[in-house]
Amino acid sequence: MIDVPLALPGRANRANAAMAAAAAELFGVDPVTAVAAMADVGDVAGRYRTETVNGQPVRLLLAKNPAGWQEALEMVGDSSAPAVVSINARIADGRDPSWLWDVPFERLQGRFVVAAGERRHDLAVRLAYAEVEHACAQSLSDAVAQVRAHQQAHQQAHRHDAGNPPGATGDNVEPTIDVIGNYTALQDYRIEVDR
Repeated sequence: MIDVPLALPGRANRANAAMAAAAAELFGVDPVTAVAAMADVGDVAGRYRTETVNGQPVRLLLAKNPAGWQEALEMVGDSSAPAVVSINARIADGRDPSWLWDVPFERLQGRFVVAAGERRHDLAVRLAYAEVEHACAQSLSDAVAQVRAHQQAHQQAHRHDAGNPPGATGDNVEPTIDVIGNYTALQDYRIEVDR
């Protein structure tokens, strides 16, 4: 058995690495050497990379279809950290967003989620049916601003409930926001963060 210590998250990437190592062995490359070469890969064409948007760390994840969305939701896990989900419906994405009903967005319950992209309103309807607290935003910068406003309001309410005076500070570490987008939405965000 070979340990596969990948920098890339998720079971789909571990499965891809196992298949790539098996294929490498067929071509005469030692599987241990192949796995070692894969271990340091931190992003693939911008997927999984962490960037900073308006001082906030964000991790970019791609999900192109219901199976991909299911894997992405598995990667982000059961955290209570906020998330951004984004879809467009351009030719590369497919024009019909009815597949949204095949995605288990209920897994995002307990998180604050911002729906973004050109079809954010379709996504917001799906999130409402999944009983996910959400808002809408046009751009990644706007989505980050929505998350921050929500976090500040939540922290202020928590301080008030705990009997702390207004302006009291606590742990101000900004959690990384998972940004899951379909193909063209993710490409738009890559351009936005590279500016």
